[in-house]
Amino acid sequence: MPGAFQMNCSWYVNPATHEGKAHKHEADEILGFFSNDLKNPNELGGEIEFWLEDEKFLITKSAMVFIPAGMNHCPLIIRRADRPIFHFSVVTGSTYQQTR
Repeated sequence: MPGAFQMNCSWYVNPATHEGKAHKHEADEILGFFSNDLKNPNELGGEIEFWLEDEKFLITKSAMVFIPAGMNHCPLIIRRADRPIFHFSVVTGSTYQQTR
C-alpha cells in the first residue's frame, strides 16, 4: 500500500547469507529473531552473525535489534540453524530505500 512501512517475515532452516553487503536506510529498521521452542523460547537454536557498523555480533538467544536510520548494517549470516528460526524485518519509512 502506498505510504505503508515495509515488512518481511521468513523462517531460517539452513545456514545462509541473507544480506551480504553493508547498507543503510533513511528510516529506522527493526529486526527480530525468535526460537520456535515453546519450552525454551529464549534459546534461539542456532547462531546468527550480524554486523552493525564495523562491529560483529553473534546472536544465540531470541532477540530484537533496533537499527537507527543511517546506520550501516549487515552482513547477516545464519551460521547454524539447529531448528527453524523465525525472522522479521520492519523498515519504518513509507518507502524502502537501501544505500551502500
